Amino acid sequence: MRLCDIGIPIVTSIIAIFIIMTFKLSEDNAYEIRAQLEKRRAERQAKEK
Repeated sequence: MRLCDIGIPIVTSIIAIFIIMTFKLSEDNAYEIRAQLEKRRAERQAKEK
């Protein structure tokens, strides 16, 4: 029981850290994604009006 209480959080934390380390996101890429999201939001708001 204690093994599950200790082991599962450790394993999932290691997996999460690995995923974060392998995820490539530069500042320029983040700005590009934000621009795309703002464009979608504007299009959605235009359709609602």
